[in-house]
Amino acid sequence: GELTLHTPLVLSRSGERELRVVADGDGTLGVYSRGDGESGWTRNAAGMLTDEAPAPDGLTVWPPTGATEVPVAGEYARLSRLGFEHGPLLRGLKAAWRQGDTLYAEVELPQDGTAQGAFALHPALLHAAVLAAGLGTSTDDGQSEGLLPQRYEGLTLNVGQPLTALRVRLAPAGEDALSVTLADPGGTVIGAVDRLVLRPADVARLTELSFESQDALFGLDWAPVTAAADDAYAIVGGTDPVTAALGADRAVYPDLGELAVLCGDIPRSVVVAVDPADPADVIAATERAVRQTLHWTQTWVSDERFADSRLVVVTRDAFPDDQVAHPDPAAAAVWGFVRSAQTENPDRFVLVDLDGEEASLAAVTAAAATGEAQLKIRAGRISTPQLATVSTESGRPAPDAGSPLGSGTVLITGGTGGLGALLARHLVAKHGVRRLLLTGRRGADAPGAAALRTELTEAGAHVDFAACDVTSRESVAGLLAAVSPEHPLSAVVHCAGVLDDGVLTALTQERVDAVLAPKVRGAWHLHELTRDLDLSAFVLFSSVASVLGLAGQANYAAANAFLNGLAQARRAEGLAGQALCWGFWAERSEMSAGLGDKDLERMLRQGVSPMASQEGLALFDAALACAEPELVPVRLNLSSLGELSSPLLRTLAGAVADTDDASQRPGGDGGLAEQLKSMDRSQAEAALLAAVRTQTALVLGHADAARISPGESFKKLGIDSLTALELRKGLSAVTGLKLPATLAYDHPTPAAIAQFLSAAIGPQTAPQPVSPLAHLAKEIEGLGGRLEEAFRSLDRDEQATVSTLLGELQGRVRSLTGAGAPQGVADQISSASAGDLLALLDKELG
Repeated sequence: GELTLHTPLVLSRSGERELRVVADGDGTLGVYSRGDGESGWTRNAAGMLTDEAPAPDGLTVWPPTGATEVPVAGEYARLSRLGFEHGPLLRGLKAAWRQGDTLYAEVELPQDGTAQGAFALHPALLHAAVLAAGLGTSTDDGQSEGLLPQRYEGLTLNVGQPLTALRVRLAPAGEDALSVTLADPGGTVIGAVDRLVLRPADVARLTELSFESQDALFGLDWAPVTAAADDAYAIVGGTDPVTAALGADRAVYPDLGELAVLCGDIPRSVVVAVDPADPADVIAATERAVRQTLHWTQTWVSDERFADSRLVVVTRDAFPDDQVAHPDPAAAAVWGFVRSAQTENPDRFVLVDLDGEEASLAAVTAAAATGEAQLKIRAGRISTPQLATVSTESGRPAPDAGSPLGSGTVLITGGTGGLGALLARHLVAKHGVRRLLLTGRRGADAPGAAALRTELTEAGAHVDFAACDVTSRESVAGLLAAVSPEHPLSAVVHCAGVLDDGVLTALTQERVDAVLAPKVRGAWHLHELTRDLDLSAFVLFSSVASVLGLAGQANYAAANAFLNGLAQARRAEGLAGQALCWGFWAERSEMSAGLGDKDLERMLRQGVSPMASQEGLALFDAALACAEPELVPVRLNLSSLGELSSPLLRTLAGAVADTDDASQRPGGDGGLAEQLKSMDRSQAEAALLAAVRTQTALVLGHADAARISPGESFKKLGIDSLTALELRKGLSAVTGLKLPATLAYDHPTPAAIAQFLSAAIGPQTAPQPVSPLAHLAKEIEGLGGRLEEAFRSLDRDEQATVSTLLGELQGRVRSLTGAGAPQGVADQISSASAGDLLALLDKELG
């Protein structure tokens, strides 16, 4: 009769017949039956399947025959750009294939999520299985989008033991819907969804529903630090007040080169001080200070004689507080530069900022000995910075006009770029701004400018475009002079900037100057030329690089840290001023257009996640309502911090760190070196090669180290200067070794680095078998001592007996040596005493 299964996919027996519900190759489900003793299967009573054509057995053919592999390496980075964040547990998509309209995927529960708890099928596995549905999806304009499940129909499951991996098939099941087949790693079907309905995600709506500014708006807090005694330091410089005072009772070296030559043992700390700023020419003072810092830091990391020491860079008045009323933007720029140098080169640089107190000056070396990387000293008290959440509840009230930007013209430098245009739309729609002056290098000729003017005009705003070189004071002055007196300037938003990323050793003075110019010169010109205009807002778009010291961005970090210092200085003068140290916006601008998936993965490991545009704009509004002059609006990725993360994140990441048992991480905290001591050389080299391949896969964003060939060059694998830096830091962490900055270039394959590490660590080898000769020599040596002692206790007759026995031993030894024995040995044996004979045997045989 007719057979109906309400719970498909369950293997069962009915009487003497076995029922099996399986998926055919085309994705449809079929019911098969087989009686006892029958060799074939019957499909829905429609005929027999012979042994030559057995019933389909789920997804056992893997990968599916004829399917084309679909790249998945950049999928999580793509979703991050869209505003969808995935923590480590949710990154289970490992591989995918496409066959026509059907997708096949392989998903696996990450190791840190293998505890099933009460789940027969872990939700993270199901999430990863469904996630594959979005591979290759795009909107009408070609932009990839995110898909979210809207409705599940006909979900069935038959899981015995908890699974940590699945094979998945996603086949069309009507409009905007898929059927889902789930199989275990062997291919046996264990579950299905008859119909999964998907809908494109409304990221803006999701952001609106889930956004909390307290999760992404931060400021600097300073925690007290206890001083530590340290007299092991050297002074370089001596002309500035700081090093002149510190060097009063010891030798002062004119530069680092002289120190390396004349000082036999470089002390643990070497102190240099930035030249005092010239308030009459802040731009020149800033450029000079950053160039000076570039020279120091590059010299320090390139000379192996400094490898075990720290360069202590001393500034003055970089941060305002009760002791410092007028902060120095030039000193702040130095902090930004060195913060990136610290990230790239851990435990090589220390930053110390002073006030004018003698007690603070006296505490410099004690501060450097604390082990902290960044410190300020005020009235002799030492503290270190950390990132802390900022409450928006205590913000300053908005002006009577209803907007913190005032009611006049709002100037946006860089306003024709992607981020500037996005902000312009927001100011008109949300803040009611009706007069906009947007600048860029090409002004009204910039791509998209005409369409932007039309859009903003239709929204009720008047828009002027201007081509302006903000690095030129004359150009900025002309721009401001052209503002209509009827609609005077009420707010400035400085967004202009350029990127030229590179690791510390690759930077040149020209590359540094080019990045400093639009930020430093542009902001300072705007500051000076608008000082008397009583602006409602003066907002400087800075970067989180200036605070966290992102690797490869020392020049950019310095430029933006200057903006932070300028905002603080303006507030000290009673002027409007606020620096927003932005994280990474998913909305691409001209500056970020060249960033790829690898760059995004690197940012994630440094603690920075991309922000959706709607979230960034919400943070902008929250920041405007806050009284703090320096804020850090950033979406942090605290669960995936890597070796390049900033010490300023320690407190925020404390809860994550507390649950992360370092002893459970293979090779963590230099533990690999200890493990190697119990291995023989071949085992040690294999373990080191595995560690190198694992770290290489990690910095390249690969889930499987098997993709890293031991003999493949790092260049072909995709290692660049920044990933080479991460690789070196990661290997330093797992081995406990201080490794050279040029590690990946001097040893250009994983196998070559493994050999280098093996030689550097010097793993103990297993004891070699003792040879028969060595064993005999050792036995004779012991016997000789005992025999000689006993011989002296004998009387003359007993000694004569022993001599006779030893004479017989002489003959036996001579016969054993044969004709080839040297004559001198035989003669020595013939004339030897008992003690001499045993000593001679020990010498000749041992």
